Amino acid sequence: MRRSRDLWIGAAMLALAAAGIGLLVSSPHTPGPAYRLGGHGSLGLSGLRAGLRAAGIDVSESVTPTIPGHGLTVSVSPRSFSHDESAAWLRSVRAGAVVLLAADTPSALTQALGLRFGFPDEARPTAAGRRAFPGLEPGRVVAATTFADVPSRDAVLIGTPDAAVAVLIPYGRGSIWAISQPRLLTNSGIAADGLAIALPLAARAGGTVRVDAFHQGGSPTLGSLAYLPRWLQLVILEAGIVAVLAAFAAARRLGPLAADDPAAGRSTVELVRSLATMHRSAGRLQAATRPLSAAYRARLGGLAVRAEPALHDLESAASAAAAVRACVRIEEITRRVTGGDR
Repeated sequence: MRRSRDLWIGAAMLALAAAGIGLLVSSPHTPGPAYRLGGHGSLGLSGLRAGLRAAGIDVSESVTPTIPGHGLTVSVSPRSFSHDESAAWLRSVRAGAVVLLAADTPSALTQALGLRFGFPDEARPTAAGRRAFPGLEPGRVVAATTFADVPSRDAVLIGTPDAAVAVLIPYGRGSIWAISQPRLLTNSGIAADGLAIALPLAARAGGTVRVDAFHQGGSPTLGSLAYLPRWLQLVILEAGIVAVLAAFAAARRLGPLAADDPAAGRSTVELVRSLATMHRSAGRLQAATRPLSAAYRARLGGLAVRAEPALHDLESAASAAAAVRACVRIEEITRRVTGGDR
């Protein structure tokens, strides 16, 4: 019965492990997380990775809140920027980093850059934009959100007289290229305009691109676990399964309760018999009868003369049976003496 139950428990644990691995290892046909390089849906960035890699540019994900002072960092729809993280990013840009920021909601970073968001509009590339992005189509770019009150009109790359969709903000030795339409870099817009924007920036930054997975706005399917590398996710899952199995094994008895060995315990009767046999075989029965006789004499006191024959028989008993018979006679005499029958 116990073995059958163990088999069912083991099968359930294996099914659980298979389900967890199935969640972690997504096939190319699943949408995947939004704003992540592993996302194959309309909001994923797998198209951006494929386009840049086809041009010989290395693309990786960054899971840290800060960025290095070199190379291109792409942040698509970032959320929850702290003021300290924003200040750290600006220090890296001042040192020489290039940031492609695709944001349509305010954050500490957009506030630090003086960017405010406006209403939807249709914009066209400016002369500066055509020079910066030679492959950008000259047609209109439809943006659900625009930048209002741009710090400098000379920095507008795609825009209208009153708003902007893409701006360039020089900062120290680096620069920040901000676009108000994150979908331009996702799979739904990368083929039309997004790759034409990202490719020239990646080439200027030395051919290395890091995608900011720490602040990205899409909610990953497995919470913070999805920020870790795939191999580390599998290691954590397997370690968790092993820990559960170890805790289960430690919490239950491994095998039936062992019965006490009946030969290990001996009764008092057996002990007495063994001692009697030992005394008889060693011829030392008198070692027990003489102290017993002395105890009887002390108890009877001056009246011990009445039990003298029985006391003598007890002291010189040749066997245990003879000693018992002598004790019986002495007890009878003792009762008569102590009971007043004289």
